[in-house]
Amino acid sequence: MSPSEYAAVAAALITFSLGSFIGHAIGYGKGRRSRAPRYRRVGTPE
Repeated sequence: MSPSEYAAVAAALITFSLGSFIGHAIGYGKGRRSRAPRYRRVGTPE
């Protein structure tokens, strides 16, 4: 594996991990506010 290939793979992995981490952080932050009440409303009648 050449240094340029290694750098490309490393950059792709870093970009993917950062993107997924930020996406989960944003999704979790929004989900905490919006989804929790919905679960309570749906679950209470049942």
